[in-house]
Amino acid sequence: MTDHPQSGSSLGIPLEQVLDRFRRLAAAGPADWSGCPTPAFASFEPAAGPGDPPAGAADFPAYDAVEPIGQGGMGAIFRAWDPRLERFVAIKAVAGNRTSRVLRSKFLFEAKVTGQLEHPNIVPVHELESTEGGDAYFSMKLVNGQDLAQILSALDDGGDDWRAYPLAKRLTDFLKVCDAVGFAHSRGVIHRDIKPRNIMIGEFGEILLMDWGVAKRLRPDGPTEGAWPSGGGEGEVGATRPGMILGTPGFLSPEQASGDVYRVDERSDIYSLGATLYNLLTLVPPFEGDSRIEVLSRVMLGDFKPPCVRTPHRRIPRELEAVVLRAMSIDPAARYRSVADLMADVEAFLEGRTLRAARYGPVGRVVKWIGRHRTLSSAVAVAALVACAVAGTISLRESIARRQRVALELSDARTRRDRFERDLANATGERADAVARALEECLGTAGDLDGAYPLAPDDEELRSLRRDLGRRLGELAIETGDYTLARKAFGD
Repeated sequence: MTDHPQSGSSLGIPLEQVLDRFRRLAAAGPADWSGCPTPAFASFEPAAGPGDPPAGAADFPAYDAVEPIGQGGMGAIFRAWDPRLERFVAIKAVAGNRTSRVLRSKFLFEAKVTGQLEHPNIVPVHELESTEGGDAYFSMKLVNGQDLAQILSALDDGGDDWRAYPLAKRLTDFLKVCDAVGFAHSRGVIHRDIKPRNIMIGEFGEILLMDWGVAKRLRPDGPTEGAWPSGGGEGEVGATRPGMILGTPGFLSPEQASGDVYRVDERSDIYSLGATLYNLLTLVPPFEGDSRIEVLSRVMLGDFKPPCVRTPHRRIPRELEAVVLRAMSIDPAARYRSVADLMADVEAFLEGRTLRAARYGPVGRVVKWIGRHRTLSSAVAVAALVACAVAGTISLRESIARRQRVALELSDARTRRDRFERDLANATGERADAVARALEECLGTAGDLDGAYPLAPDDEELRSLRRDLGRRLGELAIETGDYTLARKAFGD
């Protein structure tokens, strides 16, 4: 059923029951979803009717050059010039003028939660105002750049994308998003819709986590409770629209997909961060399907392929795959306990240290140590090379000395052999005396040559001369009647 090591059975929801529930909701249509008792489905009145015009320049008298740049399910985004501070800003306003009290409350919550989360990687809110018609709007920093989904979709999945957007840069950007989420969690707020489309990368590399419209307060000290469906194109699998489960199907957690809102907490955001990291590494979302129902069903069952299996040609590091799989565990208790723990593993990978989520053998730990201590490893390697060079030099010198000694011993042995042979041939007295002197000289010469033999046992000239002296020694021993010495000389 699934390529993921964990089963979806822990949710306790049969697949047919899940599919049947989604089919009935889809057949009913958004207008009838408002009566659904499941807490995961939001009930909103339409923001604008068929004849309701969207907000325009006249609604923002404090701003000039107002022009629309985006449209969501319930809000419109404008680019405008602020003449007071002489800068361009983004304005988010309700799309239309038939705004319900519930919708107004949700919109105000988005403005408050975004404005109160003051963090370098969360878009700053400048002011919260209302139009002449009484509808709320807020201005915020205008981010010139692209969202992460656009950047990833433009990359070529042929290997060159690692050069265009290096792995280290991707992980550094991801850590900035994690930092923003961790900060929100420290303030008792969860995002609930983390995905590449909600991550903006500015022209100068700034990273901003956008769209806190479906955020949720977990602690009383957080912003006022509320929710706001995020924008998305019509017909898009990842879009969040009125009456739909809050979050984006391809990136939300199983507990969000199943409607179990009481299990939705910080670990749900950690799951979405894992899904975002999956997309960063593979260039494809973890879940795909022909319909939203199919995608949500796969999410609930944990039915996705690990990154290295999904895109084996990309050679994704196994350690990062382990990070993704832990963050995207179907059981919240098996995920990272906090965003800080997730960040610690990613930082460990960047620094060449071991990761909590990965398993290592002895060799793997040694390799990680060498990678982490490159300077020390280089120093050790240099020291080893110097030691080898010194040892090699000493060995070379000793070898030369041995060869020189063997050469001297050979020369001396030949000289002594020739002398006693000459003396023996020229002897004028008793031959027995001459043979005895020759035997004594031959025995001394052979003994000295035996002392040089261990220095060069493979030297053929040395071995040949030893054989000749041994044979001559045996002959002289026989002539003198010393048969014991003769047997030793001839090797018995």
